Order: sequence, then C-alpha cells, then structure tokens
Amino acid sequence: MVIDKAAYDRIFGEIYYQKYIAKIEFLKQINLFSSWNTKKLSEMSYLLEEKTFKKGTVLYKKGDKSNFFYIVREGEVRVIHNISKNF
Repeated sequence: MVIDKAAYDRIFGEIYYQKYIAKIEFLKQINLFSSWNTKKLSEMSYLLEEKTFKKGTVLYKKGDKSNFFYIVREGEVRVIHNISKNF
C-alpha cells in the first residue's frame, strides 16, 4: 500500500491539528493558564509532551531534584508525605 504526500498531509495534518486544538482547550481550563492568550498557549502546547504512567509509578521522592512539571489530564495522583514528630 502507498499513500501520496498530499493525502498524507491532509489526513495526518488534520489529526495533528485536532490534537493541537485539544491541548489549547485543555490548558485554557487550568487556572494557571486561563488568562494566557492563544499565542502563549500555542507556544506552551509545543513544549508539552504527553506521557502515560502505570499505576503505582513513583514520579518523585523526597529530596529528588525536580526536572519536570506535570499536569494531570486524566487519572489520579497520590501525594504521600510522611511527617515524624520528634519530641
């Protein structure tokens, strides 16, 4: 099977455009980005990478250096912080 470049661009261009629009709409719903204009949201959307994690995956541990900023689009995140009292 073969698909010519024009058909590829038409089909996949539309798919990528729909994903782009979905990212922009998602970002608009987040308070942190709600006041941003479309240009800024567009720039931000190109920096975002979607990742999927298995249940139970540890993203950070106490003392880890943070190299990423996560925005949860779907699912749940559990934050556990143990506090010990020394009397």
